Amino acid sequence: MSLQLMAHLVQHGSPAVVPITVDQYMKMMAVGILREGAPIELIDGMLLFKDRRDGPTVAMTQGPRHLLAIKLLAQLLEQLLSADEFHVQQQGPVICSGDSAPEPDLCILNGGPGDYFDALPTAADVALAVEVSQTSLSLDQYDKADLYGQSGIPVYWIVNLADDTLIVRTKPKSPAKGYSKCDIFRRGMTVDLSLSDAEPWTLAIDDLLPHRYEP
Repeated sequence: MSLQLMAHLVQHGSPAVVPITVDQYMKMMAVGILREGAPIELIDGMLLFKDRRDGPTVAMTQGPRHLLAIKLLAQLLEQLLSADEFHVQQQGPVICSGDSAPEPDLCILNGGPGDYFDALPTAADVALAVEVSQTSLSLDQYDKADLYGQSGIPVYWIVNLADDTLIVRTKPKSPAKGYSKCDIFRRGMTVDLSLSDAEPWTLAIDDLLPHRYEP
């Protein structure tokens, strides 16, 4: 999109923008218009590149610290979860509405992987959504939080690589946007994660955050 067109849309609204539905998005992938596995997600009818940078890398490149944070958290959670009750999905789509299919960096889904062999998970299947953020922090803090909360996802974590913190959003406002509660956890602290009626797990924030990026 040119800067001139962007300026026009900001000043005069966006009647020229035709939103894409989830069905259209899936058909575009099926016929090869969009490459399977490309860092693209559908948010509010718009195709957005997933910004996975954590330093001076190009937009479509996943930074090493970003990738490490996902691996560390996935490994930690997989050790805790009962395989038949919950499982971890990494960077896969979740259908949140008719025009939104975001791809959380990581999420915990109800049931086992085989429960989704013929259909994508929906927001109702998600027990925890996680985004790892540095350059994408604004999108994850506001747009993604609005979408996940409105969709009824009960817990949303932002692993904030910029500030070395964990942002925890709970009490979704569904059907309104966002969450009612936001807590910030720093190194040296612990966070409780409860996914069912069982006792919550207590996790050390230091175990969730990779070492700081050193250029």
